[in-house]
Amino acid sequence: MWRRILASILVVIGALLLLLSSFGWWADRYFLNSERFTSNANKILDEEEVQDALAFAITQQISEQSGRNLSLAEPVIQTIVRQIVISDPFQKIFDAAVLRAHHAAVEGGAREMVLNLSEAVDNVRSALRPIAPNLAKKIPKGERSRSRSSARPSSTPSTTSRTP
Repeated sequence: MWRRILASILVVIGALLLLLSSFGWWADRYFLNSERFTSNANKILDEEEVQDALAFAITQQISEQSGRNLSLAEPVIQTIVRQIVISDPFQKIFDAAVLRAHHAAVEGGAREMVLNLSEAVDNVRSALRPIAPNLAKKIPKGERSRSRSSARPSSTPSTTSRTP
């Protein structure tokens, strides 16, 4: 009888260890591995809906950070931002930003993450300069435009804007 109880206990312990090791393997493979994490982020960035949302968010941030009313120019700015978002140079900017954010999250101690895409804002200004120089002057320099996500103990992370 005690052998049957001991065998049952060992089966339960073995199942729990298998479950924990499976989770550890998954976390290591899909979350803790920086290259795979960045690759998955790039797959998400390749989706048209994500590109549109990112272009909209960057456009809104440019408009807010400019301190001027750019509502009439926002469709033009958003079209340029959309083209920049799908470009290879933006991919490199995005990869570097995601990699830095991933390292900060995995290595611990990060209570706030900043996804710095300021070079993208500078690219928008550069693209606008030949066709609308006055509008390009209204767009702030890239280092003033950042998105951040703050970890809050009782809520989900939120995205906000800030000027350093």
